[in-house]
Amino acid sequence: MIGGHVNRQNKLSAIVFVLTVFTLLACSLGPVTISLGPTVTPSPTATPIPTETPIPSPTLRPTNTPRPSATARPSATPRSTATPSSNRTIAPLTPVGAGFGRISIASGVLDDTTPVSPRTTFPDGVTIVYAIFPFNGLRDGQLWRTEWLRDGQLQGNIGREKPWSGGAAGTWWVSIFNEDGISPGRWQLNTYLDNRLQQSAQFTIEANPQGKLDFGPIVFAPEVDANDQPVNPLPVDDPTFEKGATSIYAYFRAVNVPSGTEWTSQWFRNGQPDTQPKPHTWNFGPQEGTWLQLFQDGNAPLDPGVYELRVSVGGQVVTLGTCIVP
Repeated sequence: MIGGHVNRQNKLSAIVFVLTVFTLLACSLGPVTISLGPTVTPSPTATPIPTETPIPSPTLRPTNTPRPSATARPSATPRSTATPSSNRTIAPLTPVGAGFGRISIASGVLDDTTPVSPRTTFPDGVTIVYAIFPFNGLRDGQLWRTEWLRDGQLQGNIGREKPWSGGAAGTWWVSIFNEDGISPGRWQLNTYLDNRLQQSAQFTIEANPQGKLDFGPIVFAPEVDANDQPVNPLPVDDPTFEKGATSIYAYFRAVNVPSGTEWTSQWFRNGQPDTQPKPHTWNFGPQEGTWLQLFQDGNAPLDPGVYELRVSVGGQVVTLGTCIVP
């Protein structure tokens, strides 16, 4: 196994440890220096993990094993994300007439109003997808519902129907999630008001071919234990850290990744690059794991925002995860 860290002056820093499963604008970033562990260069800021005591690998989900497609977050209980805000904030895009406006599909949502990293395609292994839409001219008590389809088939267990309680105008969001990764396929969300179709949006969760290398779902946690396992991992349906959090640990495992594979990690905040892309070489077993740590110099609290980690192989994002620091 291998340990190391990414350190940039007066900016956010990232630290990488590989262990033995658990969108884009250029910006000017400070200098980044990399120091790797025992198999490359000893890390001056952390104790290398002994390579002779690998962490036992948990059983991995085979890529062709069926799993529950997704679970819907209760759509009538939105929460504050990076900054407290009311769900009745007037939306940037107000729909014409009364009803729901255009749906944006995204990796995250900022202040309950703004899509973060909007996209229509997600890699296999993504654990949560958000749908954000404006509304106008509504009355509390009106019947509304969401309807999710996968490859044209209604996913009846994750739809919601209930009286509206969000006020007259603003922005609303709903999400679907699965800690093992949302099932691949062509997804569609329909919104209804008084039993009439209002809007539809589509997105795709890409399938990873059986046997092809991949990285699994990302798990976020405030720390890791002595065995380098996530401690108090964030729930997949509400990946929010405590206010004042000083670091983010992101844990994920390899799936059929051969030794020598080149891969890249990069952190984003509120849809903007927060670190430069960091190249890595996989020097471990095909099913082993790694965690990355993002932190401020001097152990200062992290800036509030929606944080996203993307892991790429050959220039293609193979897994991504999103968490929130209030």
